[in-house]
Amino acid sequence: MRIAARLAVVLLAAVVLAGYAHFLHSAELQRQGEAEVRAAGTPPDARRAQRARDLFERAGNHNPDPRPQLDEATLLLSVGDDRGAAALLEGVVKRNAGNVRAWGLLAAATVNTDERRSLQANGELLKLYGRIPGPLAGGVIRSPSGRRYRVLPGQANGRVDGIAFHGDRVRVNGWAGLPDAHRAAQEILVVAHGRVVGTGTPSAARPDVPGDYGGDRTGFVFEVPRSALLDADGRVDLHLFGAGLGAASLLPVDCRRPQPIGC
Repeated sequence: MRIAARLAVVLLAAVVLAGYAHFLHSAELQRQGEAEVRAAGTPPDARRAQRARDLFERAGNHNPDPRPQLDEATLLLSVGDDRGAAALLEGVVKRNAGNVRAWGLLAAATVNTDERRSLQANGELLKLYGRIPGPLAGGVIRSPSGRRYRVLPGQANGRVDGIAFHGDRVRVNGWAGLPDAHRAAQEILVVAHGRVVGTGTPSAARPDVPGDYGGDRTGFVFEVPRSALLDADGRVDLHLFGAGLGAASLLPVDCRRPQPIGC
């Protein structure tokens, strides 16, 4: 029994040491790959970029840390291989659904090839952040009217003043203006679970909003079906964007007052 116990300890120690050695080897490959990326310059030198990619691939083998794949995807985006980056990132988000960097890169990688997936990726970021403390990743939103808006912070000013549930309807109100154009936003887009599920148009007078924020008729009030905000598991998701002049910006929810969602 003592011999068996000692053998078990020896085997366990060997496994631990092997794992630690693999970790150190992966970390060194990662470091070398990062050094090659820095040396590759902008735009990246093709030979060094390929060398960096090979190092990241080796660093990611049997490695639960997604950083090598994320760095490889970033490298692929820098050389214009959006599809290759997207394919790599799909595997990362499947294994690491809570990785903010992965979803952000996926939104950027699919913006020109798969608008729907880009919006879905930004939708996942919205869920992870809650009230986003920073800008969304580069992405696009296409409204039901067919207009295509690029997601940009600061394109629209505004706020969601209130969200109220009334039976099977949800009423939202607030204001949104385009400060550069000194007029109201063109559309208000309602996004839930990575899909545009409703729209509204600012047209109500808001004398409390400074004119240089978008004119005097920036207010909006409209309703969307509550069912449109639910996913298959019954979870509610709701985010509003002010859109116009080819771009859209997330509108923050006024959390100084009680809100059923968004705060």
